[in-house]
Amino acid sequence: MGTKLKSYISVGTKFIEVDIYGYSSRSVPGLDIIGIGSKGKLIREKITFITNRHIKKKRALKRYAISIESEIAEEKLKLHARDLEFPILILYWSLAGILPIKNLDKIWTTGFLSVDFDITLNHLNEMKKDESILSLVNEKIFVHPREVENDFSMQSLIWEDLLNAAYRNSDAPSNDFG
Repeated sequence: MGTKLKSYISVGTKFIEVDIYGYSSRSVPGLDIIGIGSKGKLIREKITFITNRHIKKKRALKRYAISIESEIAEEKLKLHARDLEFPILILYWSLAGILPIKNLDKIWTTGFLSVDFDITLNHLNEMKKDESILSLVNEKIFVHPREVENDFSMQSLIWEDLLNAAYRNSDAPSNDFG
């Protein structure tokens, strides 16, 4: 099974579109993050820690490969990899069956995670003022934490609602995700 979503990172005064796509297979179990060099290992460990700590749902032992691609070079993309943690988590949890959403084609988000599962969306105010970004995300669904207001004129999906739907379908003893 494979899926993809979009993200945007701030590079100087421009926003760059980033494609994040992945698949699962019945190979040696694990999570591989490709396209951001050594930062992929750090993000993989953080996502594994958060997943093991907050999600009790049983997951199939599969190999998950997530690739990050953009018009900028990998070395430059690596410098902004932190802003891709939240979309990578969404993609991984979708592939693993944790989130009740399979097709992420119309989804976009950005942001980084703390190990305490706090989500920070950087550069959102600048994005709201950038017409080129607004035209790119116009047909997309914005995933964001509840405390972040959706000032974009588009559909949105609140992260906590998505987590609660995942919780209702899991074996988790509590719905304390934070």
